[in-house]
Amino acid sequence: MQRTKNILFNICFAINCLLVFLLLLDSRLVIPPAVQVIGRMHPLLLHFPISLLILFVFYTLFSNKNNKANEQTKNIGDWLLLITALHLRLQH
Repeated sequence: MQRTKNILFNICFAINCLLVFLLLLDSRLVIPPAVQVIGRMHPLLLHFPISLLILFVFYTLFSNKNNKANEQTKNIGDWLLLITALHLRLQH
């Protein structure tokens, strides 16, 4: 489980590095039309991580009321945030 988390965190870091590269070389890049279509789907893809974030907020609010949070239930919140961050980075 920890290994999978580390892999996903490293993927997020690599995608952030790619975004910095694209930001610096934006004026010199020519984007093919197929990639432009994918970029136009951005508003549609944006709603999924927002719903995951809302789910995380509700999960955090209701799981803290029990005070019986064991290691497995704490991991659920971590996974929700990690999936949200990864999805946000992959769509940009």
